[in-house]
Amino acid sequence: MKVLQAYIFFSIKFAGGTSDLMFKLCKALEKKNIKNTILCGSYNFDKNLSLKLKKNGI
Repeated sequence: MKVLQAYIFFSIKFAGGTSDLMFKLCKALEKKNIKNTILCGSYNFDKNLSLKLKKNGI
């Protein structure tokens, strides 16, 4: 199964809880071997948050 998450922002500092929830959801889905992707805009994109997911292999 594959999951696609789409949201305008990916920044906890800018968008708050929604981005944090997406981050945690990605990690939880990956633990269950469910491939997932986040599509978002580049405005206030949090590269460090993205790198944390990549560091975990997500």
